[in-house]
Amino acid sequence: MWELLFEGLLRFVQEQGDLALFLVLLLEETGVPLPLPGDLALVWAGYRVTMDQTNLLVVLLLGSNAATG
Repeated sequence: MWELLFEGLLRFVQEQGDLALFLVLLLEETGVPLPLPGDLALVWAGYRVTMDQTNLLVVLLLGSNAATG
């Protein structure tokens, strides 16, 4: 069961990009147990920044707002 949830969450993160980063971090900070740690989502977001798929400022704003929101 956890494997299916992990695969679905990973696919969601890959397809939705910045929205997924925000939601994963927000859920993690509210205490919802996830099979994909938020740290891994941040590493993935950093990879996307280096590949010019997103902007560093966007990642920083989404991450900080999700963590404090």
